[in-house]
Amino acid sequence: MPTFNSVADLNRYLSSSNGQQMLFNQDSIKRALQSEAERLQKYLIEEIDKHLMSYQPIEYHRTGAWLESIRMSPVKRVGNEFIISITFDDQFAYHPSVIGGEDGYVPWLMEVGWKDHSYSTPHFKGFKGTHYIKNAVERWNRDNKFGFKIRVYHGKERYL
Repeated sequence: MPTFNSVADLNRYLSSSNGQQMLFNQDSIKRALQSEAERLQKYLIEEIDKHLMSYQPIEYHRTGAWLESIRMSPVKRVGNEFIISITFDDQFAYHPSVIGGEDGYVPWLMEVGWKDHSYSTPHFKGFKGTHYIKNAVERWNRDNKFGFKIRVYHGKERYL
């Protein structure tokens, strides 16, 4: 155990990754990670609900599958890191296009939006996206008491 000359030195150490490892054992890390992933999932659902409450579609019927597609993995250890994933189940995440063409991956389309110059109807012509993932991560980070890191990917490409 290192020695400290002040409370500030102790606080700096406890905030470091070495200090965090000293404070946590594997079980407490897993519990904390699980709890924090659940908090992020709650924020994702709240952000989706905010969008769903913002208007009622006329041209199509909502299925609720976007919300049903959210999945959380168990905590796993990879090397010296603990990882938990929040993903979207493809069975529920892909929806047939109401305007024809290939199926749309709703979780991503609702995050970043789309443009289609062949339509004049709002939400068909284009949509700026809700940025619900970005918003949920920002909300989560405001109270990130453990210093956990979130990495968001779309496919193999890092988004956040």
